[in-house]
Amino acid sequence: MLELGSDERNILRFIERFANQRAFSPTIEEIRVGAAMKSKDHVHRDLKRLEKLGYVKIERGTSRGIVLRRTADGYAIIPGGYRIPILGFIAAGKAIPLPEANAQPIDWVEATRAMLGDSENVFALRVRGNSMIDALVNDGDTIILKRQETAQNRELVAVRLKNDPTNPGTTLKRFYRSKNRVCLQPENPTLKAKCYKPAEVEIQGKVLCVIRKIPYGETKTAVRVR
Repeated sequence: MLELGSDERNILRFIERFANQRAFSPTIEEIRVGAAMKSKDHVHRDLKRLEKLGYVKIERGTSRGIVLRRTADGYAIIPGGYRIPILGFIAAGKAIPLPEANAQPIDWVEATRAMLGDSENVFALRVRGNSMIDALVNDGDTIILKRQETAQNRELVAVRLKNDPTNPGTTLKRFYRSKNRVCLQPENPTLKAKCYKPAEVEIQGKVLCVIRKIPYGETKTAVRVR
């Protein structure tokens, strides 16, 4: 992905949020205000570069002629959604390291706006293991996550234990927190939950939806996680 300036990224994120909420693109003045730009000339200059780089298409002669082609993270816009990078693997079982945010994709997966909301801090991982089968997350499925450090009870999360700084392993579990402890629950009747002090647990992302692995030739299905 080509390097963008902070103003250019702000413009792209504002256009994305605006278009997702209203189903049409913003005007130059709306971008100036919404992205906290100094002037319309500044917006015009950055949009011209973004068009040259392939992030937007500008239809001349209309005030709402800005068409988003790629997000600020470089994800291609498809009808009704995005192409999200699959950055690597996550364990549903024995922990393995979570890929870095700038890792090269091993593949791409399509997801709708209805599943994600917007694309900021969103990425995908392939599941290895069967500890979450009762949550309908099977070995070989793809999960789409949002990078964040907090979670609500019952949410599926990518989580790392911090009590061993030499072990970067991350695993997929259902999250439960009470006043004095955090419990990580597998969704497999042969496995039991393990509980820790809150300071020992680091959440690295929340699962938004699951893309099911299905037999060759059938249509993939995405299931939003509740």
